[in-house]
Amino acid sequence: MDSQQHQLALTQAARLQALRRTELLDTLPEPSFDRFTRLAARLTGSPTALVSLVDEHRQYFKSALGLGEPLASQRQTPLSYSFCQYVAASGKPLVVEDARSHDVLKDSPAVSELGVIAYLGTPLWAEGKCIGSLCVLESQPRQWSEADRLALQDLAATVNAEIELRLTTHFTERLTQLIPAIVYLYDRSQQCLAFSNEQAASYDLNPLWVQADNGEVCLSEKSGQNRWFMHRFLALDADETMQLGVATDIQETKRELLHRVHQELQSSGDVKAALARIARSLETGEKL
Repeated sequence: MDSQQHQLALTQAARLQALRRTELLDTLPEPSFDRFTRLAARLTGSPTALVSLVDEHRQYFKSALGLGEPLASQRQTPLSYSFCQYVAASGKPLVVEDARSHDVLKDSPAVSELGVIAYLGTPLWAEGKCIGSLCVLESQPRQWSEADRLALQDLAATVNAEIELRLTTHFTERLTQLIPAIVYLYDRSQQCLAFSNEQAASYDLNPLWVQADNGEVCLSEKSGQNRWFMHRFLALDADETMQLGVATDIQETKRELLHRVHQELQSSGDVKAALARIARSLETGEKL
């Protein structure tokens, strides 16, 4: 890949969009990603391991093990220092035994200033686009074994699964904000809400898991007024500790029904016949 193709690959809009949709750039360190770098270093016997995400200007370290200061605090470098950019551009692993004799990397400031000599990196993916690399580094030449490559490849697959799970979670959370109903996830083991959408913010939701039943339920708004909802829920695990529920507002339906009952009873001298007509109307959807 020549320099022009390399630049086009790095700046491809779809790749950058996939990277940004992960919402991993410029975020705080997280235990899940730090476990990946610790495992990468342990499996390969390397002192330094990175989860490196590459945009059009820099490489950002979502997790970094073994970096010195100030790089450990900065958690990023310009692309001029990046070996991972070549993984991101090609979507292929990069194996470097001695960067000082590598045609492309020998003049990199990562070699002269940071002392990066050996490098093993494997692609990280999101939405089918290569967004960076899981890599390990050495400050001296090293011949990477097949076991090293396979171990890093298998671990990268786990990182990719974590990234895809986050993409799915972010999408689902956004989708629930568009639903004109209360959507929630309740953890019975901790007796707390694990998730709720914006529609839920105005209500006391306790009846939804205290009553723990499908059907109509009355919820209190924070203003003190009550509204009726149709509640449906299901357990997400065998122990029934995680309860996913949806409550749809039926307040207007309730008001309309009461109005219809009131009108029919007022205009009829036979209460039993009036109630029968109301029941038949509800079953068939026909007007009274």
